[in-house]
Amino acid sequence: MKVWDKLLSGLGINTSPKTRVLYAVTGGAYLGEFFLYMETVEDAYCFLSLPHMHIRIIPIHKFVYAVDNKILDSVDKIPKGVYRVCCAQYRKNKDMH
Repeated sequence: MKVWDKLLSGLGINTSPKTRVLYAVTGGAYLGEFFLYMETVEDAYCFLSLPHMHIRIIPIHKFVYAVDNKILDSVDKIPKGVYRVCCAQYRKNKDMH
């Protein structure tokens, strides 16, 4: 199944963000940040931006465009412990808004 997902992701068919996967931002307003997928709300994906720990809400169509055009590039899957810490920070930031 992973092989199939990788093949389809190169075609832009399977471009939904993956849990625990860190995405490097290689262009645009958030250049130099890393996005960690947290949740989907309505027609957008919510990410925790590292290292700044800001919540970034990206419309689904812009995420697909960014992945297809290599503006967002998946880097690595982070460890579960680090992901739990990031989730706690995301919830804290979300509660403050």
